[in-house]
Amino acid sequence: MIKLMNVLMVLLSLCSLSLAENKGHCPPAPADVAPPQKASPPTSTDPDKKYFGTVTLLAVISDKGYVCSTHVLHGLSKELDKKTEAAVKVCHFDPAQKNGNALPVVVSLNVNYWTIGTGEIVSDPPPPECSASSEKPAH
Repeated sequence: MIKLMNVLMVLLSLCSLSLAENKGHCPPAPADVAPPQKASPPTSTDPDKKYFGTVTLLAVISDKGYVCSTHVLHGLSKELDKKTEAAVKVCHFDPAQKNGNALPVVVSLNVNYWTIGTGEIVSDPPPPECSASSEKPAH
């Protein structure tokens, strides 16, 4: 009976692995990262929007364009930092290319936040490939 249970557990784990989507090769994140350089705050054409701050992330992008991992380089608050990481993790990018071959990369991403007339903090609209409902690339 124990052998049968072990065999079933192995089969179930193999099935779940085979159903998992291959998101490509993910390189390890760099161990030592320099802090981001200060940039001048962006301006808005909307007078009701006031610049609140920028969350800067280090993102590891696979050779298929999926976000493998993120690390906050410069944050605003734990809540906004987590919200930003969660939003970026559903993004799909066009893979980086070298000599016509896709390759994994490590990039720095800035997400700007603004306060609006109601006092609510909002981010710049994400590109279409980063909408929360996109689990698969649109390409």
